[in-house]
Amino acid sequence: MTDNETAGVLYAVVCGAGPASRIGTFVTLAQAEGWEVCCIATPAAVEHFLDVPALQELSGHHVRSNYRASDDEPFPRADAIAVAPATYNTINKWAAGISDTYALNLLAELTGLSVPTAVLPCCPSSTPHSPPIACSPEASTSFALPASTSSSDPTASDPIRHAWDRVCSTITRGISHWTHYESTTKLVPRSRGYEL
Repeated sequence: MTDNETAGVLYAVVCGAGPASRIGTFVTLAQAEGWEVCCIATPAAVEHFLDVPALQELSGHHVRSNYRASDDEPFPRADAIAVAPATYNTINKWAAGISDTYALNLLAELTGLSVPTAVLPCCPSSTPHSPPIACSPEASTSFALPASTSSSDPTASDPIRHAWDRVCSTITRGISHWTHYESTTKLVPRSRGYEL
């Protein structure tokens, strides 16, 4: 990709789980692929895991966890979404249509508009086969982001960095094909014509 080319606008939806503290690594990787990254965080992510000022400086946009005020600058339209890390709570509320946070409301709206979405679950090892996860539309993902840096990944010395690499490359490859499925993530077709 040349300096004049961009992949588009990527919304990074960040949930409250340990890997969220390293979301800056994902933002940097996505920017290197040409994405303009806008971060949307759940309240738990903001309260417990994120360095919001540092993330705002890195992305060049406000980190949004609530609806914008009328005088706030709107985000540009999303070309793709990465929900990473995606917690058990967020995945199941999203699947059930519960939008009690700004992040969930945005996901519900953009899912309805078929914006390509990659989901990287971060769930305790006991939950992926529980009934709510098994019934969720996002349950087709089978690669779970390790819950902590102590988790082992036989293919990487840094499993969280490896997970960020995989979701970033999947979005970048998949966006040009409109629909793309991979064992690590789920991408769905996109459409245009919305304003946030």
